[in-house]
Amino acid sequence: MKRGFKARAEKLSEELRGELGLRIDEALPARKLAEHLGVRVMGVEDIPGIRKPYADWLLNGAGSGWSGFTLTVGCKTFIVHNTSHAPTRQESDLMHELAHVLCKHPPGGILHQIGDFPLRHYNREEEDEAVWLGAALQIPGKSLIRLARNSWSIPRIARRFGASERLTRFRYNTCGIDARLRREGRNSRKSSAPSKS
Repeated sequence: MKRGFKARAEKLSEELRGELGLRIDEALPARKLAEHLGVRVMGVEDIPGIRKPYADWLLNGAGSGWSGFTLTVGCKTFIVHNTSHAPTRQESDLMHELAHVLCKHPPGGILHQIGDFPLRHYNREEEDEAVWLGAALQIPGKSLIRLARNSWSIPRIARRFGASERLTRFRYNTCGIDARLRREGRNSRKSSAPSKS
């Protein structure tokens, strides 16, 4: 990732919540963000021209491991996602795709088509950026440290943001929450210690 990207991602998460009238510690639903950005969210079954057997295979068969993809047709941007996944995973998948949109990642080469839509791939650096920004959009670092200071558990934080416990743990670890709390505890003990005269 480019230098400073992680800090910009956290700032963008806060700014978008502000634009939508949300506090930093409130959940930002992915579909609400998509609507704000003018992005249409679709399931496989909504793809024009897709045949039912292929849609069924994508949702329930060997292709069910895929999560979602972003594409632009004319001047409109669409996210097609896998509606067979758990709601928490769908939320994470949509935030990941919205991160690609916000980062203005150019599409890579065409891999194949589903109906009228060409599927494209993104490079590794862009995927890493989308992973980080998508997670920051869902669970802002500032709210995470605030809730951790108030002894909120991982499951409780996950419920607050409509996230999986796995994603919440990822954010908790990559934001270094335990280390920050330990440092704050040490500094608190130092400041409360009696001075030597």
